[in-house]
Amino acid sequence: MRLLRLMIILSIVLISNCTSSVSPRIVLDNEKANLDFLPLGLYTVIFLDDFPKVKAAGFNMVQVYHDTQSLAEAQAYLEAAEAAGLRVLQNMPRDYLNADDEFWIQWVTTLSAYDALAWWYLPEEPTLQGVSHADIARLYGIIHQYDPKHRPAATYFGIEGPLNDWCDVVDIIMAGCYPEYEGEPRACMKTWIDTARQDCPSRTVIGVPPFFDTSDFGRSGGHPTPHEARFDAYTALIGGASGLNWFSYQNGARLTELWAGLQEIVRELHELSPVILSPDGPQTVRVRVISGPAQSPNNHGYVYDSIQILQKEEPGAYLFASNLATDTVVAEFSGLSPDAVSVDVLYEGRRIPVLGGSFRDSFAEADVHIYRVLASVTYLPLIMKNL
Repeated sequence: MRLLRLMIILSIVLISNCTSSVSPRIVLDNEKANLDFLPLGLYTVIFLDDFPKVKAAGFNMVQVYHDTQSLAEAQAYLEAAEAAGLRVLQNMPRDYLNADDEFWIQWVTTLSAYDALAWWYLPEEPTLQGVSHADIARLYGIIHQYDPKHRPAATYFGIEGPLNDWCDVVDIIMAGCYPEYEGEPRACMKTWIDTARQDCPSRTVIGVPPFFDTSDFGRSGGHPTPHEARFDAYTALIGGASGLNWFSYQNGARLTELWAGLQEIVRELHELSPVILSPDGPQTVRVRVISGPAQSPNNHGYVYDSIQILQKEEPGAYLFASNLATDTVVAEFSGLSPDAVSVDVLYEGRRIPVLGGSFRDSFAEADVHIYRVLASVTYLPLIMKNL
């Protein structure tokens, strides 16, 4: 694993279906990789014996994260993942970048036979590693010519942008930030997601939150709390990420409190996946700050409204909200349906009345609230019955 800044910020590609019987969605060249499941993956799951533990924790995708995996090792990894009901973000090792086309054709044709393979992972951080556009284009072309299922190709760039020059050789962009490692505000997660979506609007974006202690990489910033990890995950999804892939299991699993918190976050996301995966509709809800900071801290010139929201209308009506400010914010939400009588704050055991299509709530720093809107006659999807 890299020790450099954005190199640690790594490539990530997540995705996988909870059951190995479901084939990856076919993606053609220059088509957005719209997903019909919510990827929840981990980098650096090295040991095959860990697969059952990772699966039991609720994750659905794994990645070995090293550049020297042989073809035989890759086959063994895919076989073990399939047996455990996991999908794989499959490395195309940078160490083999200069191999001839025949090598890569064999690599793709051999590994594409495994149903556990979810996405291809191109050599990450090409701009930082001296990998040219032509190098990536060659591999991208071989993938889409020799993988009969046309699985998407993904990678992590390790730069905020511009990414415009790379949009044509990648289907999925892994994007995220590590506040403890970089000494940046937590709002930086939105910066990276926004940059990827703006530079390559036709491409799918996967959020890459931190799951490690900076001491593993020679720094003293520490690691996220479970509360902060929840913020990172939901802020990425509110910002438009289509899934999450945490960096990284090998480092983070020994942080027992964070590992337990992350499993709880993943449990929530599984329960909410029908809502998260539902089509985006009109964003009619508005936010007004009543007290506290109206904006996030400045992060390399980027400043955002302190309360970020995502409105979903199927199944039922839901509102996801996170606080990017570094202090408590009281916010008013308006523009809800005239039929709305209250909102349930999921996972918090609270209910707030709605008057005239509006309600107020308080957000501590890095808070996330998930609201289910209740009307006079409320449809409660069966999948949400235990929330």
